Amino acid sequence: MSTSSASLWTQGRIGQVAIDPILPVKAFMDIGGAGHSSDAMAIWICQFVGRKIRLLDYIEGVGQPLAYYAGELRRRGRRAAAARLEGSRHLPTA
Repeated sequence: MSTSSASLWTQGRIGQVAIDPILPVKAFMDIGGAGHSSDAMAIWICQFVGRKIRLLDYIEGVGQPLAYYAGELRRRGRRAAAARLEGSRHLPTA
């Protein structure tokens, strides 16, 4: 862990958080690229609690098909996000 990360832990700005069952859980995705020059696809699972953003989970990969990410979301209990990803017909190209 870097010095700055350790400092954030001691300040209480990074730590273990629980999901608030009343608030919605949101998935944010950076689709990344495709082919031999692809960059990473990333998925952040978050909850907004007042002015705080709780990062609950993170998935990243390079060169994987969308089905991989949908399966990973399902495996982690994020079925709604997986269904939205699987149902995507028109994804951005840039």
